[in-house]
Amino acid sequence: LLSAASDFDLKDVASKNKSEIDKKNAKPFKLFLRRIASIFIPLIPALVASGLITGITKALVQADWLAADSKLAIILTVIGS
Repeated sequence: LLSAASDFDLKDVASKNKSEIDKKNAKPFKLFLRRIASIFIPLIPALVASGLITGITKALVQADWLAADSKLAIILTVIGS
């Protein structure tokens, strides 16, 4: 029983199943969506950082902890936009 189990390689079965699933999912529309997603996914952290910088700057200005016409506020506004 153990000798029969040693011939059965799970990595081979898993790679075969993965290749079959990849072939099944390789529709043109899905490939197009994956390509679009791979373009925009790296931009997400930059968009989040920009929004955080803008939000913090606006909060500091609204709380009167930072003058709206100060150099720091202008620089942070430019960085955030």
